[in-house]
Amino acid sequence: MDQFFSSLLKKSIIPLENPPKWAKLFPYVFMLFLILISAVFLIPIFCAYICPLRIIYDPPAVTTTFQWITALIFVTGGLIFLVIGPLLTKKRLFCSFICPLMPANTLIGVINPFKVKINIDLCKKCGLCVKSCELFAITKESLAKGKTIIECAECGKCMDKCPAGAIDYKLMFTDQNIRFFYSAGNYL
Repeated sequence: MDQFFSSLLKKSIIPLENPPKWAKLFPYVFMLFLILISAVFLIPIFCAYICPLRIIYDPPAVTTTFQWITALIFVTGGLIFLVIGPLLTKKRLFCSFICPLMPANTLIGVINPFKVKINIDLCKKCGLCVKSCELFAITKESLAKGKTIIECAECGKCMDKCPAGAIDYKLMFTDQNIRFFYSAGNYL
């Protein structure tokens, strides 16, 4: 949902490129907190009381004061992090800063054999990849090192925006560009 709203406008109204480090660490701390609290109370705390996506697939009943507060959290969180924020910044704020599944996705990305690599010899330092990355996975620092940060979802939007063709998928432990093989009409 946040991906849809982040792609509606051509330019961001509020440019947001380098979030503070604590903001990128929040999902990890949040996931650990939710695991511990859920284990103590034996209920899925995030899904039951916090997740703004729940308003879509399981709208909460609103008959008591507690249920009104829960519904208000769902609606407010959904509007801010899934609609308004992505629309204004062109970034996936919920996925980047709140979602406790992002750390799990990061762990899967570590073992993924396909990696996004940046050829710093071809890179023109235009910054279009940094601006186009919806998950803040390319920063100026990571760009200088020729790679993305660990939260990269390997979506390929940076590759599509790069005018120099400096960004490509590489097979782990090789320098072989492999995006060509997955382009239209080039399947093996």
